[in-house]
Formats: sequence, structure tokens, C-alpha cells
Amino acid sequence: MLSLEAYSRTQTQILGCLGFNLTDTSMIEILHGFQHMIYSLNFPKKELELQIGNALFIGKHLKPLAKFLNDVKTLYETEVFSTDFSNISAAKQEINSHVEMQTKGKVVGLIQDLKPNTIMVLVNYIHFKGKTFRCQFSV
Repeated sequence: MLSLEAYSRTQTQILGCLGFNLTDTSMIEILHGFQHMIYSLNFPKKELELQIGNALFIGKHLKPLAKFLNDVKTLYETEVFSTDFSNISAAKQEINSHVEMQTKGKVVGLIQDLKPNTIMVLVNYIHFKGKTFRCQFSV
């Protein structure tokens, strides 16, 4: 997601850390690959609960490009929230409540501390619950 609006060397470095090389794989292929992976992982399954998600909390004074906001929503199923980081306590509560709700109460108090100069927080979460299977063998 960070590579969406990054350019040149920064984008190459971000993608390189993930093992991608833009001479081998186009940016469009990378983006569509991640989009397909997120869709596939979030597709309902009988034997397990798996939900992955992203949330982007952006300072109220920031005005990201509409294309970026559309891309993070479309490609990464990211929820975007305009957040007042000047009220650190309220911002922490907003982020923590969202994560707790999305992980069905399993992740509580993710954000313990925010710095006064925070302008954006990107949160990734995974909720996984598998069913227990018992096997009996007779000899």
C-alpha cells in the first residue's frame, strides 16, 4: 500500500523489501496480485474464519490525492478515517476501538502511545479462527 504513491527510488526500495523487481513484474501485476490475494483470503470458508484488513487513520489537516484514497479502498479493501491527532487520547481510542471490533475482541489496546507529531497511522489486522478436528483411528 505504501508503494502506491511512492515514486522512483522510494518505490523501488519498498517493493525490493517485499522481493519484487519492477523489471521482472509490472506495478499493475503487483497491485492486482495483492488485490486478488486479499479477496481470496477474505472469501468465506466453512472450516475457518479468516479476515484480514487494513485501516488508514489520516490527520484531519491532510488532503491525500483522491486517486490514492480510491486505490487503497479498491485494491486493499482499506477503510480510511479522518482522525484528529491533536487529541491523542481520542485518536488512540478511535484506532483501538476499530481494531478491537474488527478482530472480534481478540486485539485490545493495540496503540499504547502516539507521539504528538503523528499525522498518519496504518493498521493491518488478521482475525483467524480455525475449527478443531478430531481424528480416530481403529486398527
